[in-house]
Amino acid sequence: MQQKEKKAKKKQKEVELKQFRLKLNISPHDLEIRLNRMTEFMKKGNKIKVSLFFRGRENTKKELGYELMQKILDFFGDKIQIEKPPLKQGGIMICIFGPNAKSAIKS
Repeated sequence: MQQKEKKAKKKQKEVELKQFRLKLNISPHDLEIRLNRMTEFMKKGNKIKVSLFFRGRENTKKELGYELMQKILDFFGDKIQIEKPPLKQGGIMICIFGPNAKSAIKS
């Protein structure tokens, strides 16, 4: 009985949570590189945690943070399943999402 459980456990794919730490004033090219990297991780079935850090006066501009998060989410479209929507807590905005089971990211 234990051998069957071990074999079943080996077949299960362990999902990792990959974190990306971004700042509000990230350049478009750097954002593009991060988005491509997120796509690679999601192809492997991993979940993504995007942490957006606000520094100093940026704390007063939370709408810019929501715009950047929305840009990230729009990049993936319906290929993702949002587990935790963008939420600002203190100086950090966090969003967690993973690949959608129905439409897996292939390209």
